[in-house]
Amino acid sequence: MRLPLGRTIRRLLGRRAPIDLTKKFAAVNRPSLVPTIPLASTAAQPHLPPRITIVLPGLTFARTTGGPNTAYNLGGRLHAAGLRVRFAAVDKVDADLTNLRAHVAKLSGDATGAQGIEFVTASASAPMPVEPDESFLATAWVTAYTAQSALQYTSAREFFYLIQDYEPAFSAWSSKFALAAATYTMPHRPIFNDPILGDYLHAQIPESRRAPGKSISFLPAVDPVLFAPPTAPRQHPYTLLFYARPKSQRNAFELGLHALRTAVARGALSAPGWEIRSIGAPLPPFNLGRGQTLINDPWNNFTEYAALMRRSSVVLALQISPVTGYPVREIASTGGFAVTNTFANKNLASLRTISPRVFAASATVDEIATELIRAATATEAGEANTPLPANASQMPPTWAAALSEVIPWIVAGVRESRHA
Repeated sequence: MRLPLGRTIRRLLGRRAPIDLTKKFAAVNRPSLVPTIPLASTAAQPHLPPRITIVLPGLTFARTTGGPNTAYNLGGRLHAAGLRVRFAAVDKVDADLTNLRAHVAKLSGDATGAQGIEFVTASASAPMPVEPDESFLATAWVTAYTAQSALQYTSAREFFYLIQDYEPAFSAWSSKFALAAATYTMPHRPIFNDPILGDYLHAQIPESRRAPGKSISFLPAVDPVLFAPPTAPRQHPYTLLFYARPKSQRNAFELGLHALRTAVARGALSAPGWEIRSIGAPLPPFNLGRGQTLINDPWNNFTEYAALMRRSSVVLALQISPVTGYPVREIASTGGFAVTNTFANKNLASLRTISPRVFAASATVDEIATELIRAATATEAGEANTPLPANASQMPPTWAAALSEVIPWIVAGVRESRHA
C-alpha cells in the first residue's frame, strides 16, 4: 500500500540522524572566549633598542585596507624612529610575507630599514617570546586581550591601544559587545585616529578616560600619490562609487542601496550621464530604475581601488559610527564629492573640516538621497574640477604630518617602560 506523500516525508524526517550539538557549540565551548597569542618569557636584550610588538587580527596582504594600513604605517615609522618592531597576529598569517613587507615599507617611506621589521607566528607548542622590557600595541578589541596578557611578562604597566572605531557596536548587545567594551577599561594608553572618536568613547565608558598625557589623537591622512586629483578634469559620463560592504553592518548597505534608488527615481544620476559602481564586497547587479544599474567592481588590491577612486566623481560611503571612514577622506583628497551620514557628535561641521565637498545628513533614505542629488548636481556643474583653497581642509597632507606627534609620544612611552 502506498502512503500519502506527506506521511512518507514525515517518516523519513523522523529517521533523520540527530543534530550533533557538540559541533554546533564548539566555538563557544573552547577554553577561552577570546583567542590570544601564546606567550612566554625570554631574556632581556639591553644592548639592543627597545622592542614594541604590534598585534593585529591577521597578517594578510589581501586585507591591507584603511584600518590595518594605519597599524602598518605606525609600525614602519616606529622602526625608522629607532625601535625594534615586530608584527604578530591572533589569527591568519600569509605563508609568504614578501608582499606585506614591501607594503609596510612603501606606507612608511622606509624602503630599506623596513627589512628589519619582524613578522612572527606562534602556537601552543611554540609560544611567542616576550622580553621583560617590551611594549605591546593593540590594534582591535580582540588583540587587546593578548596585549593585556603580555603585561604579566613585562615591566610595562600599560599597553598602547590604537582605537579606530567604537568596536562594541560591531556586535549586537551580546557577549562580544561586553568583551569589546571591557578592553577600554584595561590598563592602556589610547591612540585615537580622530578626536571625535575619543570624545564619543569617553561619553559611553567614562572609566576609559586617562590622565593628561596618557592618551593622544590624530587626524588620519591618505596617500597623497594614490589619491591625488586626476590629471584630466572629470567628464561625462560621471562615476558614482558606492562603498558597499553588506557584512559590515555599520556601513549600512541597505540604506545606501535604497537611497541610490530614491535619488534615481527623483531624476538624478540618470543613465547615460552616470555610471554607478560598487566596491568593497562581491555583489550581483542591482536594478536602480530608469535604466540605471549598480555594477560591482571586484576588490583586487589597494592600488586598483585607489585608481577607481580617482576616476570617481562622487563616493557614497556610510558609516553608522562616530568615525568618518577612509573612503570619505580618500575621495576628498582626489577633489571629488563624498556623501555620508552624521552620527552622534560626528556632525556636518566636523565632516566639513575634511573638505567642503563632503555632503552629509542623518542616516535616513530620504536625506541621504537628497545629498546624493546635491553631489550629482555639483558634479554636473563642474564644481569638482575647481581647485579648493589651501586652507579648505584640516586633513594632514601626508602620513608623516599626521603622525608627527604620535610617533615620538609612543617612542617616549616605550623607553619610559623600559626603565620602569
